[in-house]
Amino acid sequence: MAGEIRMKRAMVLIVTGLGLLVWGGSSWAIDNVPFDKAPRDGANCVYTEKRKSGSGPRTLLIQCGATETKTAYECAYKGNPHGCRWYNKNQARFYNDLSKIAARYKTACSARNLEHRKKCSGYVFNRTYVKGGKKKRK
Repeated sequence: MAGEIRMKRAMVLIVTGLGLLVWGGSSWAIDNVPFDKAPRDGANCVYTEKRKSGSGPRTLLIQCGATETKTAYECAYKGNPHGCRWYNKNQARFYNDLSKIAARYKTACSARNLEHRKKCSGYVFNRTYVKGGKKKRK
């Protein structure tokens, strides 16, 4: 039609010191960011913020590669941090800090819940599932 303007959604990728930020046209997403420090089992892990638009609950998906003794594994934690002012201004840092908390455990999926007590106390992410991580047979 004459005079009609059509815009296509563009996806912008920015690599920061905290990982990959993805612009999906209306919001940022945190996708496949490597852990700064490996969990105690030595696995290489990445995390992703799974979300829908708006201020509802968020899912933190953690995926880890196989080690010499265990198969690859993944887990998810769900919570709603939007009531925390610091989270709203520092989302990439918030998830990076949660990955550091998860790395303190034997595996990145060992904790039943994750909480950023220093900046967002009371906003807890509860583990919703764990897959894999079985001992390898010799």
